[in-house]
Amino acid sequence: MRWGLRLLGLMAALGMAKWAIDDSYQKTLQGVVWDKGCDKVWAHRGRLANDPPNTLASAERLLLRGAKGLELDIHYDPVEQRFWVIHDDPTAQDKQQRDTLDAFLSLLGPQGLGLWLDAKNFGSLAPWHAVKAADRLQQLLALYAPQSRVFVESRNPLYLLLLKQRGVGTSYLISPNAKHASAVFWLNVYWMKWSYTWGPFDALSMDIGRYNDRVKTVFGEVPLLLSTINQQDVMAPLIAQRHVIAILTDANLLQLGQCP
Repeated sequence: MRWGLRLLGLMAALGMAKWAIDDSYQKTLQGVVWDKGCDKVWAHRGRLANDPPNTLASAERLLLRGAKGLELDIHYDPVEQRFWVIHDDPTAQDKQQRDTLDAFLSLLGPQGLGLWLDAKNFGSLAPWHAVKAADRLQQLLALYAPQSRVFVESRNPLYLLLLKQRGVGTSYLISPNAKHASAVFWLNVYWMKWSYTWGPFDALSMDIGRYNDRVKTVFGEVPLLLSTINQQDVMAPLIAQRHVIAILTDANLLQLGQCP
């Protein structure tokens, strides 16, 4: 009898928590001011199809091609207190061959380009380093890239909040997996919904492989950044959806999402 009552109590508590999260999530979506940008197809890792990723030379060629947005991978170096543009954690040798985010932002300038920064190690920094990283990123973006279409991506909602508080555009990276058992799937969903609402952050981002019909239904019309799509027939219907803010591609499909 006691176990039955405890189980009923637990189920009631979970039901109340689910209702509260859904209610907050929907209210957050109702307050979204939609990004009016129609340039939605951005270059993955700041390159054209066959160029090396995350390099100044590749970014410069993108600009000459008329690209309207790009994504870069960044790592914060707590010793040097700077951001390196590289996918993996840079070694001393990498630093000699790579450029800093400062250099990329100087190249891009105040052109109003879309900018998606995948902050690779931001979520794993010690708290005091995360604060310094957030301060540094805010300073860089305010100086070089004051345009509104800037999103910094991380899986760590607590650290993303540091950026949100500093006026930096944020995207909460999630990985919903509809193949999980239902209980695991829904626990993850409600953790991700609660974390997004807690910000509230400016967008969610996810891999296109995670964005199936079940996930679309669960998250609704939330501002969304999607990676990475190289098929025109897959990309075209997503461009038409107002809640899709940016789509990354490795292919030469940048013209598909550009304003008329």
